[in-house]
Amino acid sequence: MVLEFHNDGYFKVSSVKYYNRFCYRTKETIWYGGKYKIYGDTIELEQFIPSTGRKTKIFRRLIKKGRIDGDKIIFDNKNNNALVSVYHKKQKVK
Repeated sequence: MVLEFHNDGYFKVSSVKYYNRFCYRTKETIWYGGKYKIYGDTIELEQFIPSTGRKTKIFRRLIKKGRIDGDKIIFDNKNNNALVSVYHKKQKVK
């Protein structure tokens, strides 16, 4: 997964395999990514996801909290000890 952060508080979610494939999606759509906030060395991502697993018009807000450690962003879920996501800063996606 690729997280691309913008200066205006929005971030874009993509994958390395399909990077910039859906470039027509604007920041107002729910499939773009979401908003982020940084407080010192902690980061908070806000996304909207479908409330069910299939096509729906009802969405719920998901907030992920993580920490910034140098060039890495680490998200660890306290409720589920098995899930840890680490994102490393890169300048270019290959």
